[in-house]
Amino acid sequence: MSRYDARRRTGLVVTALVTIHVVFSLARVPHSAIGQRLEDIAEHEHRGPVRFHLDNRYRKGAEEVEWILEHVPENGVVLQGGELQGSLEFVPTLIWPRLLVQIGEVDSNAESFDGRPIARRDGRQLVLVGLGDDLALETR
Repeated sequence: MSRYDARRRTGLVVTALVTIHVVFSLARVPHSAIGQRLEDIAEHEHRGPVRFHLDNRYRKGAEEVEWILEHVPENGVVLQGGELQGSLEFVPTLIWPRLLVQIGEVDSNAESFDGRPIARRDGRQLVLVGLGDDLALETR
């Protein structure tokens, strides 16, 4: 057997093994998962990112984030009360380029943080509070 024949046979074996691996992997993917993912993409496009992530059976708080997007300037700072868990985990990316800053980092009389205006409502600092899987807007 020549070197060429040995390389050719090795190439065929490798090709066959890769093909078997790919077919086996595709067979293991539940086809319902692909359909569900396509439905999720369509829902995200239809409802928008805020409603998709924060108005469903697991999480609430879309109204609060929509209020922030409508009333807080893009260079603004929103104060955060509580731990960054539950619905609050999604807020930083949903309100970008606004900043979400822990309430303890800002003096209660401050008008700005790092040169950016602090969000206000009724003349008082606005605080977004995480309530597990829900959100609330408060002032201080």
